[in-house]
Amino acid sequence: MSERSRFGRHYIETELQTIAEQLETSVKAYLVGGGAMSLRDLKETTKDVKLQMHGV
Repeated sequence: MSERSRFGRHYIETELQTIAEQLETSVKAYLVGGGAMSLRDLKETTKDVKLQMHGV
């Protein structure tokens, strides 16, 4: 069985920046769960990234 990918702070920051560069309008985005914890250095990595966006 292969090992599941894990995502750390650098990956999350890079992906959020990529998303921001592609948006044509401002939105509110909420990062929740382990992704939010990894971004704030409360957890080293997470198995998934949950991002909820409003105003898209």
